[in-house]
Amino acid sequence: MKKPTFYVGIDIASASFFTAAGRNNKGSWQLAIRPKEFENEYDSLPKFLSWLQENQILPNNSIVCMEATGVYNEILAHFLFINQYRLSIQSPLDVKRAFKPIGHKTDPVDSCQIAEYAYRFYDELNQWRPREEILE
Repeated sequence: MKKPTFYVGIDIASASFFTAAGRNNKGSWQLAIRPKEFENEYDSLPKFLSWLQENQILPNNSIVCMEATGVYNEILAHFLFINQYRLSIQSPLDVKRAFKPIGHKTDPVDSCQIAEYAYRFYDELNQWRPREEILE
């Protein structure tokens, strides 16, 4: 599969999520789109989709990565899957271990790190798919 142009990181919580995107710039990581916050509710997901499209982040040129947060990411994960985005849901511990501590962590900083994690470990990411209805 062709490497994506954009690597989108999402740091998700119960009430909101932050997202940022980066890209490969001559062999090194570059933050391309600064973090933006969205409400973590179904009605705000079309706004998130519009934001992706306004920034030319499309299903065929991107991968979205988020940490496994239990139920907080379920609606967003299904929404991205339905809209045909490649999605990887990673262990928070794996993402944390990939970076040196950098002082005060915030949700916007975490979204940037998750995007960079997707870039650095792209070859190891598993693409997320919903479980079959019977299993769910």
